[in-house]
Amino acid sequence: MKQLKTKRHPLFKNTYYVKAYGKEFHISKYFENDADFKGEWIISEYFHGSSLWIDTVYSKGYALTRIQQLYGEA
Repeated sequence: MKQLKTKRHPLFKNTYYVKAYGKEFHISKYFENDADFKGEWIISEYFHGSSLWIDTVYSKGYALTRIQQLYGEA
């Protein structure tokens, strides 16, 4: 599998984006004050001005791996 590269999103704080598999994904750090969600990263697919939640993981690196698992070639 190829290595995915993130770029800082120019508009959203603490958000990165990845363009892969013909789609754009946003990886955002969860910043609510709820201790149950501390350290979580949210993966969402971004299209036509809206986003669709894909998964929630515990590291930015694993978020890239998860995108590959879901959308990459087997």
